[in-house]
Amino acid sequence: MNSETYPHFEAHERLWKRYRVDKNLKDEWLEKLNSFRTLELISICEGHADAKPNSLRQYSHVHFDLSKKLFSYFDSTNKNWKNIIKNKIDTIFDIPNNSLNFSHNFSIRKFDHTSAKDSVILFKLRHSKKRESLDLDLKTTEWFENVIIHCQSFDNYLSKLCTPVIEINAEDLAYWYFRLNGFFTIKNLVVHLLSGFQGTDGDVVGVRFPHRREIRENKMIDDRKLIIDKKIHVVICEVKSNEVCKINRPFRNPESNIINRILDGIGILSFNNVDDAASLIYRDGAYEDDGCLIEIIAIGTQQNPDLNREKKKIKQIVWSDVLSFIYDRHNDRILEKQRHPQWDETGKLLWDTAIMCTSKQEFISKIHITSSN
Repeated sequence: MNSETYPHFEAHERLWKRYRVDKNLKDEWLEKLNSFRTLELISICEGHADAKPNSLRQYSHVHFDLSKKLFSYFDSTNKNWKNIIKNKIDTIFDIPNNSLNFSHNFSIRKFDHTSAKDSVILFKLRHSKKRESLDLDLKTTEWFENVIIHCQSFDNYLSKLCTPVIEINAEDLAYWYFRLNGFFTIKNLVVHLLSGFQGTDGDVVGVRFPHRREIRENKMIDDRKLIIDKKIHVVICEVKSNEVCKINRPFRNPESNIINRILDGIGILSFNNVDDAASLIYRDGAYEDDGCLIEIIAIGTQQNPDLNREKKKIKQIVWSDVLSFIYDRHNDRILEKQRHPQWDETGKLLWDTAIMCTSKQEFISKIHITSSN
């Protein structure tokens, strides 16, 4: 975008958010041009009929930087990516008889012919005719509106091009689902036995507190399947990457004492209450009292009717619902969530994929869930 605000404005300028912009640029144009997923707007000019002769300021233009979103893709592919993009630009913006008055330029600076890592990838669109009026005329208005339409097509293409199918471990995906819903989570909570051997583990164990709130000025709404009012919520989650929802045998067998030991480790119940609570969880899949809900949650490809008949209170969640929530959370809260250097690799990958995809279904189709076994 243009430079940030200064104390004084030129006669042709106004304030838009933090930026000085040409006064006739419509807010809706600026919003749309700044909302693309792969095209970062770095300069825009409405064109000025009173500019000096031979000055490029006489022409309307928009300039984009493609670098940030495309580096990771182009660095990991052997495709002739420069020609791929140029050919697509020609397809989208070379209109017969140039009826839309597009003049375009695609350039790569510091390009070493093998990697885009240190390059700057620029895409520039300029009106092919000079502005003739000081007022915003119909031709200029139509030009900007056509720019937005065609750039949206280009952005959709690049988003799909740069978002290949990615593999994510099932436990990592479940971890991020619960984390984004406000749970303090542990993956692979191992049960250690007195004999020195290792018992089974809980794929993901999480605790969510009843007064959880993220962004107090504009509260984020968590997945309603996981919102428990006025109680501490403990989940012991079993995940299956490519199977229906199910739980492992030790979580169905009271003689294993696995749930008893997990409850001991969490420490939410007094020692005298652990065994009674565990027996209910073995039987029904959940335990609830005045202060907490402890439940087993099974995540898989689809719900399992046999599991509900066996344990009436067990909660089943399918992967498509998990991914739908993650997509909505990231795309609804881009401003709040966009800076996350502390996130692990899976968290960052889910973010990048979610904001690059143009629909929830596309996002779901891009995620291949794998097993750690």
